[in-house]
Amino acid sequence: MSELACVACGNACRPIDRFCSQCGERDPLRLHGEDATPGRHGDRTARWSVPLPDQPPETMLAAGARFAGRYRIERLLGEGGMGRVYIAQDGIIDERLALKVLSLRYSRDEALLEQFQRELKLARRVRQRNVVRTYDLGRAGDACYVSMEYVDAENLWALLARRGALSESEALRILRQLLEGLRAVHALGILHRELKAGNVLVNADRVAFITDLGLATPARLVPRIQGSTPVFMAPEQFLGMAASEATDLYACGVLLQLMLTGRPPFPWSGYVPLRHAHLYTAPQPIPDAAATAPTRQLVAELLRKDPGSRPLPASLVLGRVNAIMAIDSLTVRTQDPIALVVEEDAPARALCAEALSRSGLHVLEAGDTRSAVALAFANPVSVVIVSGTVRGSLAFDPESDPVLSSLDPSLPGLESLAFCRILGADDRLRDVPVLVTAAEGDSALREALALVGAAGVVTAPYGAEEIARAVAAARSAARLEGGAGRAEA
Repeated sequence: MSELACVACGNACRPIDRFCSQCGERDPLRLHGEDATPGRHGDRTARWSVPLPDQPPETMLAAGARFAGRYRIERLLGEGGMGRVYIAQDGIIDERLALKVLSLRYSRDEALLEQFQRELKLARRVRQRNVVRTYDLGRAGDACYVSMEYVDAENLWALLARRGALSESEALRILRQLLEGLRAVHALGILHRELKAGNVLVNADRVAFITDLGLATPARLVPRIQGSTPVFMAPEQFLGMAASEATDLYACGVLLQLMLTGRPPFPWSGYVPLRHAHLYTAPQPIPDAAATAPTRQLVAELLRKDPGSRPLPASLVLGRVNAIMAIDSLTVRTQDPIALVVEEDAPARALCAEALSRSGLHVLEAGDTRSAVALAFANPVSVVIVSGTVRGSLAFDPESDPVLSSLDPSLPGLESLAFCRILGADDRLRDVPVLVTAAEGDSALREALALVGAAGVVTAPYGAEEIARAVAAARSAARLEGGAGRAEA
């Protein structure tokens, strides 16, 4: 009997597998071809024998064999629809590597190989710990291979099959690392385009890695069900539209829901049902017990059908994840409306806090923007005052944001502007008025604040009365705008 393989991607599967460990296809060994032979395993319908995609001769890649005159093969690491991955020792640089040896049908496709060569030239520029380094595309006889950094880890499908659904904190930690990797990838103008559970590796220390960067296969060159993994494809990919950063972030939404529940947001099988679901159907709800409201909200936003409405860029989503992870310890219990003051200078922060307390607000204080984002996500804030000179670590690259990148990089207050952008990207915080304290005459900053949606500027020098009046006016305007919006709706 030939080996058993997934009908969608060609990955080797066991008769007991409900999902393919590489692509997530449900019932991956169902009837496929006229030569299939039925059987049974327990009370489950048996799977069917399907040949794996054509592979180079086994003698070329047997343990101990020297491949391409340079690599000594140690063992087979895994296999998927594009080929097999081996651990090998590089005889030239004396380093352990992973070799992805492409199936012959891909190795003989010159158009595909040209694309891979172009993509891999870009992928080699990425230097980030959560992205598996790609080295080169080579040929040995009829077989082509890609040499990559070796990571001792299992893919996310395998982890979930072994562990089941992850806790919210575990899932967010993995997602945070993936976003760190994507931030570096996108900063170089590179897209992954095929981010999926089979391309996410997690080691024993829970360090996550993105792999197969530069190896996304265009659907026009292979059967459409094998061009990408439908479970993780964004709606625009099903429509044949160009991929974007939003496409990779949609896949992050699928991955997050998969980690939280053990199931993808559209748990159907087959290209056609999945295409319809991704294009037209709401994702399966995430149980309240699996994740808190901010995490469920983030998944919903990442899975929006329109790529233009998803939160962007990766660094902004990363800032939100960092904030969500800090929520539990930062939530306050009060019946009063909450104000947030973000100011490095302790006397100035105390002045603002005093003015707001007198106005009947419960005041939260932060000395940097990263702490401030966490507090804003953890609490139902009504108004925010942020210093135009505040600093912090937002994990936010201004150059990756279309609004901030249009500004002069020497402009003071970029950190506070980035802070405004992060709040404005969240549906719950978008309408919270943000006031920025700034020096008199800083017209450039004022113009920039209007671009990022700040409610206004409090000009120094100011006292408690000026702060109280500005906050009252901003809150009143926000209520009027909210009421108008509700009336129109």
